Amino acid sequence: MKNLSLKQKKGLTLVEVLMYVVLLAIIAPIISVIMTHGFDSFKSNYNMIKQEDMVSTATQMLRNDIEYASKITLYSGNNKKMDLEFPVSSGKAKKTWLLDTADNTLKVGSTVIVKNLNVNSSKFENFAGRGTIILTLQPAKLNNVKNTNRNFMNPIITEFSVRYKTIIII
Repeated sequence: MKNLSLKQKKGLTLVEVLMYVVLLAIIAPIISVIMTHGFDSFKSNYNMIKQEDMVSTATQMLRNDIEYASKITLYSGNNKKMDLEFPVSSGKAKKTWLLDTADNTLKVGSTVIVKNLNVNSSKFENFAGRGTIILTLQPAKLNNVKNTNRNFMNPIITEFSVRYKTIIII
């Protein structure tokens, strides 16, 4: 006689398959939302860190150029351009720092140093009484509505001492 017990039965019942589908339908959207938020956070943090790095690099380069420059020419019409001339003995050529309104960048000559600037809010200024040049950079708001707290809300302002330099305002 054959033993017809349930233990010999193979496969899944319809109820087991339906429970699996229901659990998958509940868990999949939750995992999707968590992953999407993670990717958005990563992208917005990456944008902010990249902007910070570019601005930091630019201020270090400008500080170095101002340190070795003998003559600084500022263009007062729009405060978007500055020329630096170096002593002949240094072997450095004249450099032009430009806040380019055409492509919203900060350039040295034709080399782009900082991208994605709000050039209308960025400028070079001279405070003769204090012997300083002030660079004001306003990075553009790259992050979307959801991550606006990861945008630069205020401009980044850096002062450079030029007390012993020849300053010409045109």
